[in-house]
Amino acid sequence: PDNRDPVMSGYRIPVTRGALRASLRNDLRQPEPLQPNVAEEYEIKLEPRLHRFAKGHRIQLQLQSTYFPYLARNPQKFIAPEKATQEDFTVVTNKIHYGGAKASQIILPISE
Repeated sequence: PDNRDPVMSGYRIPVTRGALRASLRNDLRQPEPLQPNVAEEYEIKLEPRLHRFAKGHRIQLQLQSTYFPYLARNPQKFIAPEKATQEDFTVVTNKIHYGGAKASQIILPISE
């Protein structure tokens, strides 16, 4: 039987966050466009946190193509957000790679 508190079951709380504009993935001063359907590597620094996960707790990772209002709205095109017009904003599909040499991963430091 599931003895968890039903009020708290499925409760989520943000532990940390981080953001990186895809166009700045290689150099924070020199934007580069993305190539469609090409896997890219991103190293996103998270805010430092000390957090203990209790046994049975799970980690949820959210990937978003925009981080508004923390960052300017993302037009999803290779254009500076401050220069984008309403017509520049479009919908995109982001891919997470499972398995193989390009598999997505998250590396977390663990201490005891």
